Amino acid sequence: MNILRKYGNHLLWLVPLLFLLETSIRRMAEPDLFFYYALVEYYLKVGHWPLTDPFLFTLPNDVLMTAHQWLGYWIYYLPYEWFGWSGPILLKTFFVILFITLPLWLMWRRRIIPPTYFVLAWTLAIFISHHRFRERVSLFGDLLILLLVMGLMWWRDRRWFWYALPPAFLLWAQMHPSWPLAWVILLAFFFTHRPSTWQRHMLISAGLCFLMPLFNPLGLKGLLYPFQFARDIEPYLRQYVVEWLPLTDSRLFGYKFLYLSFITLFPFVGWRLWQQRKQAEWFEWFLYLLAFALNAKSVRFGLMAQGIFLMQIVHCEVRKPLAQTRGFAHWWVPWAAAILSLTTAVTKEYMSNSWRIPLWDRFRIETNYFPQDAVDALNVAKPQMRIFNSFGYGGYLAWRWKG
Repeated sequence: MNILRKYGNHLLWLVPLLFLLETSIRRMAEPDLFFYYALVEYYLKVGHWPLTDPFLFTLPNDVLMTAHQWLGYWIYYLPYEWFGWSGPILLKTFFVILFITLPLWLMWRRRIIPPTYFVLAWTLAIFISHHRFRERVSLFGDLLILLLVMGLMWWRDRRWFWYALPPAFLLWAQMHPSWPLAWVILLAFFFTHRPSTWQRHMLISAGLCFLMPLFNPLGLKGLLYPFQFARDIEPYLRQYVVEWLPLTDSRLFGYKFLYLSFITLFPFVGWRLWQQRKQAEWFEWFLYLLAFALNAKSVRFGLMAQGIFLMQIVHCEVRKPLAQTRGFAHWWVPWAAAILSLTTAVTKEYMSNSWRIPLWDRFRIETNYFPQDAVDALNVAKPQMRIFNSFGYGGYLAWRWKG
């Protein structure tokens, strides 16, 4: 019994860990990844990124923005060249594990054993956001947003953090155009703190963060692209593309796991902040509302929102452990958290039956979706023709079909 009490908490972390691995190590089913590969191979062939879409015949000379995230393409392309499909799948899994475990860094740093209810919170976060465990360059943007939030909450007094921000934004501008959200978070940080706390190196660093995205292959055009995207393209995507649909769209109501955060993590974090309202900063409340808004805005921001919620759960726990709250120090609390964690993971797996796929059969393309055999036949027959295709595997045809 003593051994169980001593190591039981550690063993329970196998639930979210195995759950994460099962939902992340999957057959390749990300349509955009193949478009990345097509663009990289186009670059290797002609020596520059395409300015117009070379794969689309229905809109001749259609402007194509590609160079704004060129580094992200290479990060996914090289592992495939070196290791086959296991390369990008395992790389994506590494980034997902890093994202999910980053909020626990402060507790590890202070040698604090995470309480048992953390297992439930992390299991719920994985369940809610597992649909975003994809081989996408947006994963880099989500990770960098979480690192920024982490730094502003825990490293704000360290000069090295502020010195590292401008290079991080420079790197960001080559990987994914989500840095305008980081600008908003930086501005909110300063506006929610008294000017007397603003130090010179902090202001210089923040100013450089606004300048760094200008240094991308497209220059001013690349700097303005995220805003043009939000104005001209996003409204269309919010009508027809699943990952951009707002959670108020009735077409998503059947995917109930997307809404689980609104009745679990969101109210729990709000309650914890209210408990500690005398110590909680306005910046924490801003992040809390931002995570809620992102979660509701579209499917695409689900992972980012859960990451911010987890960060705040850790921050509140370090400030005042939940066990010090009346009613939460009883023996049944860890047992309840453990049972609910197992129930959440088992329910999800039962719903999908994906656990039946053996590990060795996960490192390949999902041929139930992508027309691998059809493209093989086209490459053998070499017909000189044009093809109308499903939106979902246009990138796959652009990469594999040599017609």
